[in-house]
Amino acid sequence: MQKLILLIVGFFLCSNPIFSQPEDAVKPKRNMVRNLELSTEQESKISDLRLQFKKEIIPLDSEIDQLRSDINLELTSDNFSESKIKKLTEDIARLQQDLEFKRILHQRAIRDLLTAEQKKKFDLHLLSQQEFRSEERSGFQHRSHHSPAGPPDKEF
Repeated sequence: MQKLILLIVGFFLCSNPIFSQPEDAVKPKRNMVRNLELSTEQESKISDLRLQFKKEIIPLDSEIDQLRSDINLELTSDNFSESKIKKLTEDIARLQQDLEFKRILHQRAIRDLLTAEQKKKFDLHLLSQQEFRSEERSGFQHRSHHSPAGPPDKEF
């Protein structure tokens, strides 16, 4: 039973796409901003949205990091508690869900600032990212697109 829980926890911690993004993945986002041909006003508003978004997610990221540390301490404890591990993993899942929801709202707020033509480009970019994430989950991965780095710094 302990092996199963360790396997589940390991899979859970390593497989979350929210927390793995390589440095190379930032380049397409910068290009996307250029491709949208934003006005100065749009750039300013998006910058404000991005700052607010980062302020909202930093505490969540910190809390997730702390919970992961707690899991590691529990895994190495002589008094291992399955119920404690279960609670910690549930807390991490809840926080990751909150992060994803905030990310979606952030993307939508940016989209709402765009013109019809910009929305087409933005939507195409989002949908192509969705396709890539689906391919990654099915086992198709590019080395340059997978990294155990920290949380992503998503612009959209």
